[in-house]
Amino acid sequence: MKKLVAKTTDCSCKDILSIANKSGFLVQEGAKHSKIKNEEGNTITIVPRHNKLDRGTAKGILNRLKEFGADIDII
Repeated sequence: MKKLVAKTTDCSCKDILSIANKSGFLVQEGAKHSKIKNEEGNTITIVPRHNKLDRGTAKGILNRLKEFGADIDII
């Protein structure tokens, strides 16, 4: 699988959910947030639905995905 690249300076909820899907995670939509789950159905992290996420929030979510095996380069 090709390594994914994520820019934390201009990252939206849609970008993170797309990376999660491409990395094999499941996405469960909620009213104001989306949950990213692993194959067993355990919640990995929660993503707020904002057009642009704070850099620290995006970096934290992406690092959490990396902890669970996503092949991501965070820049």
